[in-house]
Parts: sequence; C-alpha cells; structure tokens
Amino acid sequence: MVRKSLLLLCFTALLAAESVYFASHCAAGILRLQGERAFFRNDHQQAWTDYRRSLALGGDRETLETDQIELLLFGLDQDWA
Repeated sequence: MVRKSLLLLCFTALLAAESVYFASHCAAGILRLQGERAFFRNDHQQAWTDYRRSLALGGDRETLETDQIELLLFGLDQDWA
C-alpha cells in the first residue's frame, strides 16, 4: 500500500511540474506575440517590456533576442530619420 501511495505521489508531482513548465512556455509565447503586436503599433516601450517578460518566463532566447535587435535597429532608424 505504501508503494502505491508513493508511486501516486511521484506521478502527481511530476504531472504538476510538467503542467507548470508547459504553462510558463505558453505564457512566454503569448507575451512574445503581444510584443510583436506592440512593435507593429509602434509602441516600442511596450514591445521591449513584453519581450523581456517573455525571456523571464523561459521563452525561446534566440528568437526573442532577434526580435529585440530588430526593435533596436528599427528605433535607431526612426530616430535617425
């Protein structure tokens, strides 16, 4: 009986941990999309904030850093013009 209870407890803990991991990556993806929408609305401060929050939640680092570089280059181009 103890073995079954321990197995059930381990399974439940693993399921909960994986659910939290999945939810954080979903939230990071949503924040990245919100950042892109803000970028296309020319709300650069909001886009930068959303990209940073997405990175903090564990979003894809390579993609988000590329998006941030594009945002910086676009901002510099707009400032120069």
